Amino acid sequence: MFITEQVESIEVSEHGGWLVRFNTSPRVFQYNKARLLYLKDPKPINIVHRGLYVRNKRISDIAELLCFAYST
Repeated sequence: MFITEQVESIEVSEHGGWLVRFNTSPRVFQYNKARLLYLKDPKPINIVHRGLYVRNKRISDIAELLCFAYST
């Protein structure tokens, strides 16, 4: 697993997988599309009059809630 903030770029390879470059390495790493979920285009969700629950516990100290699309 890698940390999102360390990803410098993601591209589709000519074989249909992902080419990922990290800030921490000059190398480009190849990932099969089945092993990496690429989330993009976040859309904010208005949480003013709503509640967020995780495992039946209300989470109240939310700064922002985002909904992502994914690329296939």
